Amino acid sequence: MNETRKQIYPTNDWMFKRIYGRKGNERITEKFIEAFLGLEVKIEELEEQKNLETEIFTEKGGVIDVLVQTKDGTQINLEMQVGNYDVVDLKLTRYACKLFASGLERGENYDKTKRTIAVMFVKDNLNNLKKYPKHTFRWKFREESYAELVLTDEIEIVIISLEKIKEMIEKGEISEKEKIALWTQFLLNPNNLKGEDMMENEEIKEATDVYNEVTNNMQEINAAIRREEFLHEIATLKSRGLKEGLEQR
Repeated sequence: MNETRKQIYPTNDWMFKRIYGRKGNERITEKFIEAFLGLEVKIEELEEQKNLETEIFTEKGGVIDVLVQTKDGTQINLEMQVGNYDVVDLKLTRYACKLFASGLERGENYDKTKRTIAVMFVKDNLNNLKKYPKHTFRWKFREESYAELVLTDEIEIVIISLEKIKEMIEKGEISEKEKIALWTQFLLNPNNLKGEDMMENEEIKEATDVYNEVTNNMQEINAAIRREEFLHEIATLKSRGLKEGLEQR
């Protein structure tokens, strides 16, 4: 049990949902969003997915990892992605547009739409973003020739590289004591957090307590392991399919 637990981190999307998407954990998620996006939000509701246990084993993983509704009407989608990076841009764009459109009931005025922020945390560096020094990339609808001309602020797409943040911490470009550094360390391996850091950051201690609670539940651990095994199986099948396709070409 202990050995298995050490291998299940919050980058596992099942675990990610359990920590940041469960009702009662609103304060943890508020501080998490503030650290990575610089937004001070007050959560109105954490929308837990129905039938999560059955939906999690589809490739889309229940469609949404964590959906936050804030008191000012903004909706924030938080996604965790480990591997299978080929279509993250299309996946995140689809989620953002679908969420944005879903906020408008049929027959309502367009000014009733909800501001939508779709955020994806990727464990590694994405190949097309490696050469850029930033760890967080934010997109809005901008005019092709005039980048300062934004069509709307109501929809935004964000990709955050945990590996890039880790590299910047190791280089001293980000202090180990910064909230974004501590949250990144928590995501990559909560067992490496220092007791003093948790004592000084109550919300990270709360998140660690939730992590410990979940990882002490064998049913939860089994679900997280099955999710990882499913993703490994999908990756293996894709690799085999590519190999067979090349051989038959």
